[in-house]
Amino acid sequence: PDALKVFDEMLEKDVISWNAMISVYAQIGGGCRMALSLFNRMTQAGMIPNNVTYVCVLESIANKEDLITAHSFYSHILLSGGFSSDVMVATTLINMHGRTGSLEDTYDIFDLIPEPNVISWTAMISAHSLHRHDQKALQLFAQMLLQGSIPDMVTYLNVIVSCTNLMVLNEGKFVHIRLNECEFATELPVANALMNMYMKCGNIKEGENLFISSPNRDLVSWGAMISGYTQHGYGLMALKCFEKIPVGLVLNTVIYSCVLKAC
Repeated sequence: PDALKVFDEMLEKDVISWNAMISVYAQIGGGCRMALSLFNRMTQAGMIPNNVTYVCVLESIANKEDLITAHSFYSHILLSGGFSSDVMVATTLINMHGRTGSLEDTYDIFDLIPEPNVISWTAMISAHSLHRHDQKALQLFAQMLLQGSIPDMVTYLNVIVSCTNLMVLNEGKFVHIRLNECEFATELPVANALMNMYMKCGNIKEGENLFISSPNRDLVSWGAMISGYTQHGYGLMALKCFEKIPVGLVLNTVIYSCVLKAC
């Protein structure tokens, strides 16, 4: 309210100040209606929105996960011209449709981008991985590599999840090799995802090697090992692993469930 009061008292407002206010409401829960109201006020005042404006409004709609409003606003973008193929705007739309499982729409939007970047590709892969369309996620990853786009850590994490869900060890090993060639291999979330993949796919030895070589282990690391041991019938190994969990880590129901199964 205080920010809005100061904003309303400004004698001159440029696109940056309008974007700043819309962004505030885009980032808070329940701010969608106010963000759209500010956008309407902005255009009625004769101010021309830019790609940042559209991204902020779309993010506010995405937080509400309101596809009807999203389609309506996207139609407005198409009619206004100029920003429907903007990579920032399109990627925000892909993320929004991906969250709600409207995967067919993600292709329509993605195809409008003349030169997709790593964030756009990752948004597509993440949307399919999230909704267990894992084979398609891996196909998109392969297309991404063929296009010469370099994956980031989020890309790899989503791809590893899809490899785990499909239990395709060879594809998982390929991802691991690529990770060893970049700086993401030592990141704990990546190490945990790889541990989980190897353990779930039955390559216990490689999972153990990653666990031992990991300098930092959290509850996810221990959970991946215990779950993997339990899944493949190594109950005693699961219990021994459970006994070694450092004091101070707060155990969750997943860990306890796996230990009970091991017993």
